[in-house]
Amino acid sequence: MKIYIAKESGFCFGVSKAIDMAYCEKQKIDMPLYTFGPLIHNNQVINKLSKSEIIPIDDLKGLNSGDTVLIRSHGVAKDVYEYAKSLNLKVVDATCPYVKKVHNIVKKHCKEGNLIIIVGDENHPEIIGVKGWCLDYSTIINHPDDIDNIQFDGKIIVVAQTTLKYDLYKSILSKINDRFEDVLVYNTICSATSERQNSTAELSENVEYMIIIGGKHSSNTKKLFEISKINCPNSVHIETKDDLVMKEVRKYDKIGITAGASTPDWIINEVVDKLINEGEGILMHDNSAMSELMEQFDESYNVPRNGKVVKGKIVMITKDELIVNIGYKADGIIPRKEITSDESFDLNKEFAVDQEIDAVVIKKDNGEGNVLLSVLRIQAKKDWENIENAYNNKEIITVKIDQVVKGGLTAFYEQIKGFIPASHINIRFVDNLKSYEGKSVEVEIIEFNRKKNKIVFSRKNLLKKQHEENMNEAWSKIEIGKVMAGVVRRFTDFGAFIDLGGIDGLLHVSEISWGKVNKPQDALKKNQEIEVKVLDFKREENKVSLSMKQITTNPWETVEEKYLPEEEYDGKITSLTDFGAFVELEPGLEGLIHVSQISNERVEKPSDVLKVGESVKVKVIEINKEENRIKLSMK
Repeated sequence: MKIYIAKESGFCFGVSKAIDMAYCEKQKIDMPLYTFGPLIHNNQVINKLSKSEIIPIDDLKGLNSGDTVLIRSHGVAKDVYEYAKSLNLKVVDATCPYVKKVHNIVKKHCKEGNLIIIVGDENHPEIIGVKGWCLDYSTIINHPDDIDNIQFDGKIIVVAQTTLKYDLYKSILSKINDRFEDVLVYNTICSATSERQNSTAELSENVEYMIIIGGKHSSNTKKLFEISKINCPNSVHIETKDDLVMKEVRKYDKIGITAGASTPDWIINEVVDKLINEGEGILMHDNSAMSELMEQFDESYNVPRNGKVVKGKIVMITKDELIVNIGYKADGIIPRKEITSDESFDLNKEFAVDQEIDAVVIKKDNGEGNVLLSVLRIQAKKDWENIENAYNNKEIITVKIDQVVKGGLTAFYEQIKGFIPASHINIRFVDNLKSYEGKSVEVEIIEFNRKKNKIVFSRKNLLKKQHEENMNEAWSKIEIGKVMAGVVRRFTDFGAFIDLGGIDGLLHVSEISWGKVNKPQDALKKNQEIEVKVLDFKREENKVSLSMKQITTNPWETVEEKYLPEEEYDGKITSLTDFGAFVELEPGLEGLIHVSQISNERVEKPSDVLKVGESVKVKVIEINKEENRIKLSMK
């Protein structure tokens, strides 16, 4: 069984962009990200997104102020944006650029009173969205016969659903041009759609059995199936590898595969792997049978092919290369750079004449008639095997980050290069990816494709697991009444958040001191280490209430021991009223000087003789501990 994959298949630009935006936005928020409708027509991808708290909704009414909603690639009507704004929602627009172009076209022309003819499926979300930008100047058609129902004397503007079959659009346009005089046509069919359809048509003509992969509700996938069915009656539309009926597939020798714009690589790869493992299929990288015959010829006559591992015997050693007899008409040459990157490495000490050695063929002819070999790349092959084992066994590996590239970072496992998407380097969004260059980090492998030399690493899930473990450990230490060490992390108007080692607790401004504190920054500094007492906690709500003042004694409890009637004490004026002045004797302990007790001379208003913040000497007249009152005198 030979397996051929269509040149254009899988995720289109718009879908890929929307998914990248969704993951990127989710890293910025500590709450679910909502998508208005399913992000794409693929149940497997939607389920995968839901596990990352990227949740599809059909109505904005259930959202709360401040929630984030992502507009999917299909786009929405104008009134959806306005409604989201009225609910105070944060809107992230992932509308496909091709769809956005259609919105701009119809928005411009409907203002001029032109009739907009939208060619497409009236129930498709993309068409519903486009119509929402047309005011009342639009009609939707999906068949040439629908044109007979249109009565209009002015200018007509024609746009199409981006995934429409071009042949259908062409037949409809022909009838529109015959019927109306003033017509302006926009070809809004996405180029990726037409390329995918052409690629499917071409492949389906040359195979015996055609597999179209994609969501059952995906419009563009259905169109691919229709196109394939014309050329190859033995065409099937499946969502995943589980839909394949291998008993039926094994009847055919040449199998073609294509996929809709909402189908990710990993689903396509699973189908291919099943065909290879259960159907003993061979993935064909080109359609030439000659290349197969040449491979068989090379194997039979020991011709060294690129990538083939050969055994040889060293016949000569120089400072910069090894010369090896590999049983072929030409010798093999292994240059120093294909042996080691260590400049001090001495070939004469490490190797010996007549020593057997394994090497991989880089070129059958290095330009001088010899076969160019490498031992370094043998190690690379082992590294590939190690990575594949780690991927299959879900093991953690360590990689070294190389440099920032578009969309993320490159990283090396020994000699093997992989990719870490920006959204997978940390739990939260990272502004400065360059800070990771040169660092070694532990990762898991989330995508592996040896045939395409593609490896994708992720650090995020490991950090999530570690964070959860730290959180569980931190919560296990929380007890009401317990005094704990913490670090001041951030301030609000009503208090400060204290890091208790993985959990943030709230220290309300009223719990900082027994004395009056106007704002937390007056008493605390960021990153300051303090001790706090746990007043209460609710793990299910991730809330901890803390106090600093309750670690110390309430000054009113010892007021009668420290302050005696008729004795003099130093104090500071804290506030003035018409009837007197309040004096702080110590933080949390204030007394009142009645206006009649300020001076031996008559005082009309306390503010005439006293100022807030002024230090004064006072005498205690009376203490009422039960009512937290102290009467003072300056006379």
